[in-house]
Amino acid sequence: MRNRLDSRLPDTAPYKEWLGIVGSMLAAVAICGVLFAGGLLT
Repeated sequence: MRNRLDSRLPDTAPYKEWLGIVGSMLAAVAICGVLFAGGLLT
């Protein structure tokens, strides 16, 4: 019974991994943007 229920649930691991990678890249771009903007203003 449990196997039938589990087979209907989508596997969210790839989505979580993709979101983690994209989130890390966006965070790095945001930090670099802040540092670059700070360097231009001074």
